[in-house]
Formats: sequence, C-alpha cells, structure tokens
Amino acid sequence: NNTAYMAMPLYEGITLKEARRRMSGPPPQEWLQSVLWSVLAGLKVLHDNSTLHRDVSPDNIFLQNIGPPVLLDLGAARRAILDTSQKHTAILKVNYAPIEQYADARDMQEGPWTDLYALGLICVELLTGQRAIAGKGELELLAWQLGPEQVRLPAELAVPWGLRRLVDKLCEKELEPRYKNAK
Repeated sequence: NNTAYMAMPLYEGITLKEARRRMSGPPPQEWLQSVLWSVLAGLKVLHDNSTLHRDVSPDNIFLQNIGPPVLLDLGAARRAILDTSQKHTAILKVNYAPIEQYADARDMQEGPWTDLYALGLICVELLTGQRAIAGKGELELLAWQLGPEQVRLPAELAVPWGLRRLVDKLCEKELEPRYKNAK
C-alpha cells in the first residue's frame, strides 16, 4: 500500500532527562564521560553519513539497563551536511537549538556543530541541574540567542578544567569557535 514503516528494538531503561531528575547533585565525572562519549559516537555515525540529528536533547538520549546509551528520535534527522542546494525545514528543540536552527541565512548553515551545541547544553544541564538556556518560548529564546551572553558553567562548580573547556567550546553561540565534528 506504498506505506513506509520504521521498526526499532525495544529498549529497557530511562531517558537521560529522567536520570538527571532522580539525581540529588551532579553526576560522577566517569558516568558523564561514558554517556557523553556514547552520544558522540552515535553522532559521529550520523555525521559521517551526512546526516544531522537536529533534535539532541535529554529526552532523546536513552540509558539502557544493559548496554550503552542510545540516541533516539531521528524524526528530525536530515541528510543535510553536504546538501546546500535545498532549503530545509526549520526543526528545533526549544532550549537546545543553536541560532542556525532559527536562522535562514547562508552564513548560518546547520552542520555537525548544530548537534554538538545541543550536547554542550545537555552537559551544562547535567552538571548544574538546570537548563542552560531557560525561556518561555521560541521568541524569548531566539532573543537570548541574538544577545551577547554565552552559556558557561558556573565558576564555583567543581569541574575538571578539561571538561569545563570542552563544555564551553560546545556551547559557543558563534559557529566558528565550536567543534566542527564529533571526532
């Protein structure tokens, strides 16, 4: 009947969002690194195949009871990295979307750095227990994106320098200083 179907395994576990909600403080660094590296590995597979996830968020990272974390919800994914010939639909996750997901400008193309920005905001949320960018809706968040303020981990938060540097670079508003890929 010309209908496409998608099937996937049934995973047992909880989302990263639920796991953080259950924590009384920041997660142990080893746990955070394990989750971060698994998500980066998943993003690398997508990016190496010219596909962007475009919806990286704590509710789309699933922590299995047995096995590595899984990146879920590829509904917004788009084979878009090398395809600059067509205009792509604006799909974004409020509170995790960088400016290029709001913009329709040639110098603000989406790329692997788009997914990595969202991952940086997730790291801030995991470490602080609060969303890195909080707002009431898309317009307020867009206004924040256009302003000068950067997302940074609080100075008083005890985080190793290397992790702090990684998160700060992932969270850069401007495209140029951000990591270009998940390698």
